[in-house]
Amino acid sequence: MEPLLQWLHVGGRGYIHTCISKENELQTHLANNISSASFADDLLCPTGNLKNLKVQANKLTLYSNWARLIISGSKTKVTGSLNASPSKDQNGLTPSEALKHQLKNNILVQNQATKYITPSSPFLYLGVTLTMDLNRKHQHGRMDETLKQKLDALEGSYASPRQTLNIIRTAIIPSLAYTFAVTPCPYPDLDKWDAMIGRVIKSKHNLWRSTLTAMIREDVHSFGLGAPSIYVKYHRRSAIALVTSLEDDPSERHQSVTVHLLTHQVAQLKALATTFLSTRKGTSLPIKQQLNLHMRARQLACIHARKLQLALKGNSIFLDDLNKSPPPESPPPPALATLINCITKALMDLGITGFHDLTSANEKYSKTNTLGNNSKSTS
Repeated sequence: MEPLLQWLHVGGRGYIHTCISKENELQTHLANNISSASFADDLLCPTGNLKNLKVQANKLTLYSNWARLIISGSKTKVTGSLNASPSKDQNGLTPSEALKHQLKNNILVQNQATKYITPSSPFLYLGVTLTMDLNRKHQHGRMDETLKQKLDALEGSYASPRQTLNIIRTAIIPSLAYTFAVTPCPYPDLDKWDAMIGRVIKSKHNLWRSTLTAMIREDVHSFGLGAPSIYVKYHRRSAIALVTSLEDDPSERHQSVTVHLLTHQVAQLKALATTFLSTRKGTSLPIKQQLNLHMRARQLACIHARKLQLALKGNSIFLDDLNKSPPPESPPPPALATLINCITKALMDLGITGFHDLTSANEKYSKTNTLGNNSKSTS
């Protein structure tokens, strides 16, 4: 396999990461060019155009024939995404239609046509459901269904309460967290998975379904059950994935791509946030949509969510870039949430923390406010 991987890298026909500027031919060839990715018997050959894809497919064919290897035609697939194309080309074709015209029955490996997959169709790669348009809902649904099947089987088994906790901690949650490093998950899904796990734990311990979740999350030394939370594993896996990529000493290319990709994503999100906060027009939906596509930026957000920060040579990096606050001169956005926050902040500044602070013993509204040397009482 090693001779094939080296041959695929010859000619610089792999996919070029555009987040790294092209300074010279050596850097273009080595720093931002990925020609292959392999694991066991799986081989990925990414390219940037149709011509290079055909060349790489021909290399695979020639090497397989020389090594007397037979490639499974049913398992050989081709897909792509025309991200920089207009909504319709000069022939009136959409990017999806144009891609289908270029790839379907047109890429041959050992005289076998590869199976074409549309950009929006999911495919399984190393246990992760992916799409070329970066729609991760397919993977979220697969994770949801797999977790439900495992929890239903565990709840119907003869496992003791202690065995149930151990199985969840050592088998079920790690299997769910396997894809966290490459699959950003929305918090509602994490809440749902935590609730599903908590339901099984309560059932196995013969607890009411209304039992406080804080009790089963509490450490056993504090009279809790010590049940793990998906949130902890999610933030930990995301942080490890980002830090490991930034410190990948054996692969300078991986480290360089991660740094430039993170810088580019953070700068784009910061620009969108600045524009939204300064104009106060529209909604924050475009920012959320971009955040769904920016995996490295979401991993950085997970680090900040745990009140941690990235540091390089003792200096913090990207500390305030994702915590963009509105400029002082800008008015708050006209929304119900803003109105509630304004009212709540004014009441808390007066020392009011609950409805009981607004009523006296005879159920009359009463509050004393002291500002400087002036005191005012209303009832």
